[in-house]
Amino acid sequence: MERASARGGTALRRRLRLRLRPPRTATGFSGASPSSTGSSERLTCSPRILFFGLSLLSRVSKLEVRVFAHSTEDVDKVVKAALNVFPRDVGEVRFRRRVVSGQYGDSITILRAEVRGSKARKALRRLIQSLDKDDLNRLLSEVPLRVDEAGNLYVRLDKQEAYLGRLRLAESDPIRLKFSFKVGVDESVVEVVEEVLEALRSEGGGEG
Repeated sequence: MERASARGGTALRRRLRLRLRPPRTATGFSGASPSSTGSSERLTCSPRILFFGLSLLSRVSKLEVRVFAHSTEDVDKVVKAALNVFPRDVGEVRFRRRVVSGQYGDSITILRAEVRGSKARKALRRLIQSLDKDDLNRLLSEVPLRVDEAGNLYVRLDKQEAYLGRLRLAESDPIRLKFSFKVGVDESVVEVVEEVLEALRSEGGGEG
């Protein structure tokens, strides 16, 4: 009986030591505070390695395209111009239509499409490879003015030129593009976007 009691006391002390042992940590991970029972431990990924091992282009997650078709314009032609933002192998892209009244009572059709993943990345590659040297240099120099804190890059393209299959920067009555980027908590949006655009330029951008 005395030996059994001794063994039982040893086992109890071991269990108590295990419960009181602090949570382990690993490189790139941090342990959450233990619960009141000491029975659970949660590991969360550090934002510093969130994109470790991913290609630069995988930072591009989404593209929103928006353009107005005025009452004097052929809506189908405006849709064609907006579709020319995408390369031919991107697959189907659908534009939603909403008709509103303009300032002078004329009707305006708002066309809007949203794509994610590879379609958004292919569109950005086409944009960078289609812009001429001057437009591409301008885009790269204006990145700090064209991004927001949420990780979005804003680009405006000439509607008439896009209808003809050419992508050119414009400000008046444009096709509006909003590219969304994945950016870590401790990263600079400007630096991430610039790095992606420079990588695409190295593939042959600025020759459009």
